[in-house]
Amino acid sequence: MNLAGIDFVSLRLVVLCSELGSLSIAAKHAHMSLSCASHRLSTAEEVFGARLFERDHRGLHPTRAGAAFVTHAHAILTILRSGLRQLRSASTQPSADSAPVPVPAPGDGA
Repeated sequence: MNLAGIDFVSLRLVVLCSELGSLSIAAKHAHMSLSCASHRLSTAEEVFGARLFERDHRGLHPTRAGAAFVTHAHAILTILRSGLRQLRSASTQPSADSAPVPVPAPGDGA
């Protein structure tokens, strides 16, 4: 399985589709066009080799595989958000090991 076609935006879109039951509403929440969202969802299904949602006139409904995957996608996004919060917190608190590293100017012979 080549995951090159999957990114965090696509994972978030899959989770939003599951939570909202609508690709158009999920696209709005993700700040993307419906066409872009549809392409991302199709790419995700192609990469994973499984249909994540059944589509009908009432919206999207996760398949068994989709529901299982959404659980993992949600966990991945939660871990990512936690890591980003820790990174931001650490970057605003100076410590001894975060002192600036001098970079020699060109031509200094270093």
